[in-house]
Amino acid sequence: RRFLDSVSVMPLSVAARGRHLLFEGAQGLLLDQTRGFFPHVTRSHTGLRNVLMLAFELGLKRLEVDYVSRVYLTRHGAGPLPGELPGPPYAGISDPTNQPNPYQGSLRFAWLDLDLLGRAIAADCGDAGAVPQLTLRTRLALSCLDQVEDGRLCYQHGGAQRQGDIEALLRALGAATGIDQFLLSDSATRRPLQQYRRRAAGTGMLHAARPVQPSLSC
Repeated sequence: RRFLDSVSVMPLSVAARGRHLLFEGAQGLLLDQTRGFFPHVTRSHTGLRNVLMLAFELGLKRLEVDYVSRVYLTRHGAGPLPGELPGPPYAGISDPTNQPNPYQGSLRFAWLDLDLLGRAIAADCGDAGAVPQLTLRTRLALSCLDQVEDGRLCYQHGGAQRQGDIEALLRALGAATGIDQFLLSDSATRRPLQQYRRRAAGTGMLHAARPVQPSLSC
């Protein structure tokens, strides 16, 4: 009842006047019905496609897009998982939500594949070309950093397994995705997200910006 009392129902065109609109994505990019590993997909468009239709209808000029990933890959259910590992990649991983069940089995793991991530984001952002008046600003949020106990992150990049600290990972992510702004968070806390931005092009260096509020949009 309290929820209903705080909600106002209005036409989308009215809601967009003088307000910020928040669109939430539907599951992961690799589960998209046209770009995922068919038939092991969700029967919907999980990226920007539906949002872009609304943006065109409303005449929006800019979208701020936050992509979100753990620092490792997971899949809960059947279907391909490139580079699948026999178990969790880090000893500190805890996931009380995705418990083993008869329908999906156990949660499956792989190292974070930066090339796969880069291709998925590039394809998703490419859809914005259908809305020529629209400008995208993209960021990438990485969660579950607290589960990497020694701070040494493993990932796939350029067809090889690599290891490094968070700055090495962010440099590689910038190269793989073209994104220059990152948000870092833990898995279970609500501490403010740390925001990182790449410095001048070609330096490959990063610096920490101010903390931001612990909320993410998709």
